[in-house]
Amino acid sequence: MDETANQHYPIIWAILVFASAGVLSHSGIKIPYFTFFGHDSGLRPKEAPINMQIAMGFTAFLCIFIGVYPDPLYALLPYEVVYKPYTMSHVIGQLQLLCFALLAFVVLMRTGIHPPEIRAVNLDVDWIYRRLIPTLYTAISAKVFRSFLLLETMVNSIIQL
Repeated sequence: MDETANQHYPIIWAILVFASAGVLSHSGIKIPYFTFFGHDSGLRPKEAPINMQIAMGFTAFLCIFIGVYPDPLYALLPYEVVYKPYTMSHVIGQLQLLCFALLAFVVLMRTGIHPPEIRAVNLDVDWIYRRLIPTLYTAISAKVFRSFLLLETMVNSIIQL
């Protein structure tokens, strides 16, 4: 974002700041707020299996490690990176963005302008391979099996003639 401002692209810079504020507001404030302080669904799921806990722990470690020390990630890129994410202007800019996004969320929640939480079931891409594909497979395989039985019956009747 800084480079767009340095190269005198104020409209693109404003769009990037606005998009960053939206992502921060949604992913960094709204989702955690409704996850921990939203309505209780009453569901008490069991603990995740150990392999999932290990994967989550490893992923969390990688997120923190790459966030604090990004040089190994930069070394994987095909070109040299001369980017320093923890300059004073970056840190202050991100803190300002966080504070104003938080302020906007609090004001919208307190005044009642924020859209209400809608109780719904989210269907993700996994629905395709969990529900749709097994249903289609069952229906198609039953029809194919019946077709083979019909074909076998026809062939047997022709052979008997």
